[in-house]
Amino acid sequence: MWDRVWEEDSFEPHPTVTLTRQWLWDNRPPIDRISIVHGDYRNGNFLFDEDTGEITAILDWELSHLGDRHHDLAYAMLGGWGHLDDEGRFLCSGLVDTETFIAEYERISGLSVDPERLRYYTVLNMHWVVVATSASGIRITEDRMTHLDVMMNFLSGLGASSMAELNRVLEGA
Repeated sequence: MWDRVWEEDSFEPHPTVTLTRQWLWDNRPPIDRISIVHGDYRNGNFLFDEDTGEITAILDWELSHLGDRHHDLAYAMLGGWGHLDDEGRFLCSGLVDTETFIAEYERISGLSVDPERLRYYTVLNMHWVVVATSASGIRITEDRMTHLDVMMNFLSGLGASSMAELNRVLEGA
């Protein structure tokens, strides 16, 4: 799907996107268990009870599909959704450090997290961010398809930093 979106929305080819697309096709992992994937599971897309900390609703299901659970796990761990705590540890979605996030997921779900699949879905999610910021956001604004021009221009401005982050992720993949 993201290949088609890039082809339709981008104004010109980009070597990072070309390399990433090929890497993604060449490295597709098998799915050990088909799961419902939200596709945009992160802070901001759920409601919670402040007293108990329990999630009460999950929002924005337009990217949901059947697939690999590692897709949502890697997405919630993207740098853009979190920050460093006072001790320099990255907090996934600004809530919990990466090790705790994975350990709690494994404990609660009873399913193990495969680092190779997590890496693959990190690359796939970064690819999506690049497509959204470096192609779709610009196309939407250029074609005057939204009343949110300021937001789309802001998002498209994230394209260069997203591309640089994708390059860093690919170097380790």
